[in-house]
Amino acid sequence: MAGAAPVPKKQKLADPASEDPASLISPQLLSAETRAALRSAYQAAEPYLHGVFQELLPPAKLAQVREEIVGNIQATYKETDLFKVFQTGNGLWLAGWLAGEALV
Repeated sequence: MAGAAPVPKKQKLADPASEDPASLISPQLLSAETRAALRSAYQAAEPYLHGVFQELLPPAKLAQVREEIVGNIQATYKETDLFKVFQTGNGLWLAGWLAGEALV
């Protein structure tokens, strides 16, 4: 097809096991004062115990995650008499990713 844009290649992603999970969390959440405040808020939460984390991940890391998802997701438009959706994969890739397999 003349003039058609080439399909971009999938980029190799970093091995998730190589990154220290603690480095992803916003540093202020790891301080003793913040942990004490979160513990108190959790214990006082109503109508059921729950916690709320403000800025769990740094904004730059969230932007990186969003870019990775948008750049690598493949969706198919599906339409039924009840729904119109963009269907993505079944999520089995996530099990492999969590087990440390590289996404390619």
